[in-house]
Amino acid sequence: MKSITKYFGVLVLVGWVIISFLASSEDSNAPKDNSLLAYNLAIECVKQQLKSPSTAEFAGTFEKQDHVTKTGPDKYQILSYVDAQNSYGAVIRSKWSCTITLINDGDKYRCENVLVY
Repeated sequence: MKSITKYFGVLVLVGWVIISFLASSEDSNAPKDNSLLAYNLAIECVKQQLKSPSTAEFAGTFEKQDHVTKTGPDKYQILSYVDAQNSYGAVIRSKWSCTITLINDGDKYRCENVLVY
């Protein structure tokens, strides 16, 4: 009786693992969400506008997704913030916006309308 119960428990566990895997696997036909990629590419564009880019601190990983809006098939609008030193050495928070267009699935990209304010 114990071996049947043990066998059944292992069978249930294996079934649960398989179902979990199938449920979490990506659908190859589903559109890719490259919003984090777009955010990270926009950081490079924004750094070019800063007085001290090496001091720049951008939004955290969990915030980034909320700051990106997909506006087209490969186009993303990012509205976020950066903490960085100004020309006097004081760290200030500035808002920024940028439009990123991904080319070749992100192999290349175009920054447009980069504003730091």
